[in-house]
Amino acid sequence: MDALNDLLQRVRQLQGPIKQQERAAVSTRTREMAMAGQPRMGEALILGKIAPEELVREINKWVELPMFGQQRGGEGLVPEALRLWRSMLVSLDLSAGFIQGQALFFRNNVAWWKAQVGALTSIVDQPVSYVAKHYDVIQEGIKNGAIVPPSEMLFSEKGLASLPAKVPVVGQAFKRLNRAFEWFIFVGQIELYRAAKGTKAEAELVSLGTAIRKIMGTESYATLGVSRRQQAVEAYLAFAPRFYRALYGTVAQAFTAGEGAAAARQALGAMIAGATALTVGVNYATERKLPNFTEVDIETWGKAKIGDSYVSFYGPFHSFFRTLARAGVYTSQGDPKRAAIEIGRFFKSKASLPVRALETAAEIAVTGESRTFEGERID
Repeated sequence: MDALNDLLQRVRQLQGPIKQQERAAVSTRTREMAMAGQPRMGEALILGKIAPEELVREINKWVELPMFGQQRGGEGLVPEALRLWRSMLVSLDLSAGFIQGQALFFRNNVAWWKAQVGALTSIVDQPVSYVAKHYDVIQEGIKNGAIVPPSEMLFSEKGLASLPAKVPVVGQAFKRLNRAFEWFIFVGQIELYRAAKGTKAEAELVSLGTAIRKIMGTESYATLGVSRRQQAVEAYLAFAPRFYRALYGTVAQAFTAGEGAAAARQALGAMIAGATALTVGVNYATERKLPNFTEVDIETWGKAKIGDSYVSFYGPFHSFFRTLARAGVYTSQGDPKRAAIEIGRFFKSKASLPVRALETAAEIAVTGESRTFEGERID
């Protein structure tokens, strides 16, 4: 019995050092695992993974990822302020359906309504059931470049452009309305891709993807190969550079070849035909006459009268079409200088807020007045 007690006493004495050794081993393994997750010389982290530093630097040059903004200390005060202004404009009035979705409304009206339902549903909660139902199509669409988020119009997670979502009480309303804008674009892209993909080959689907993201008013700088420096320049010069690239890129793509070009032509053709038919029909119903498509200098060009005002069914394309009409008329009248001024005025109307402010100040300083895109004097 004494021998057994001596043995138990000896085991108890050994337990202390053994536990200390176990704790030391666990601590060592923890440190080793932490060190294994940290980049060594010549390496860097990208999305939580270790990769060669040169590769990360090259990706950082061309692709915009959230972590890179943190590495560079944020986007900067002016870009964040511009993003905040854009996000507020597109969020509060649920206008995506008649701006980014204008071409979709006429090209695929069923998809437009599904996108509207997705947007309104997302105000209450994220429509995850829709994502689950179309998961494979979404993955394929992202891979082929058809599904791209409209990031330049969305509130950010941090910085100045995140402030509206953090305001007490109304912050959630801002966040949900901005989310509705995002879901309209997302569902519209998915439905367009679903309807058009058929049994096309991968190269044709990639070409189709370029048109779909343009039709929905989004564009991918990574796909285009636009460097971060050029992105920054565009952000300072234009109010919504990606949206403008997409909008007028659809027109340019319509004159090329391939599946994407065919999709662009179909969308533009449907939009022009549908908007013109609506303009004629509505104006005839209210005015008992055809709308104004001949007097390009009059503000009512290409619009239908509803109540006491005139409305355009061409959405964001209206100013573009009217500029072409004015430039064509002025050129045919032997006044190319006036046509050039009109085109210049159109581009100035798409400028960012800082550029517009500088341009207006310079115009007033030189001429004593400033004019809007419509040519009206600003008092």
